[in-house]
Amino acid sequence: MKKIILIFSIVLFFQHSRAQTTLSLYTHDNCSEKIELLSPFTLKKNGKSYYSVENTVTVLDSGFFDLYTTIYKDPLPYFIHQNRIIQDTLTIKTVELLYTPSSNPSKYYYACCENKCNGLQMDFYPNKIKRLEAYFIDGIPKRKLKLFYPNGNLKRIDKYRKQKLVKRIYYSENGKKKRKERF
Repeated sequence: MKKIILIFSIVLFFQHSRAQTTLSLYTHDNCSEKIELLSPFTLKKNGKSYYSVENTVTVLDSGFFDLYTTIYKDPLPYFIHQNRIIQDTLTIKTVELLYTPSSNPSKYYYACCENKCNGLQMDFYPNKIKRLEAYFIDGIPKRKLKLFYPNGNLKRIDKYRKQKLVKRIYYSENGKKKRKERF
């Protein structure tokens, strides 16, 4: 009986030690309602990187990873359960800063689904954490624009007066004020 339990334990140990998770990611564009493959992307955990090959990455670990994509500048926290095949969809940001070099003078403005933002706008990371919040008039924030890290902490506040950026305050990822700039 003890031999059977020992053999069963060894088999379970080797099955568990070789358990792997396969992840495929897609993007959903709220503006066009298109769903497309996300490639390339990278998962990182404890100094180890897992790179996607043909839209798929295989990991032998579980828990929280940093997800790097071409869509977002900052890494996103991403949780993986062990020994699963996962197909997930990330929402693409709908509010973007655009630059018009052809205008005189060149001009920056915020676009919501390719139109100049107007009214209160909030945009979110795929993990449903707020990415951006501001009230806009003709693509320019009125008073202030707040940007957030994927963990929900404040990243930056841009203050505007008469449709011009006058002050920018930067915060560290743990929420402490880092520096200020005046324009």
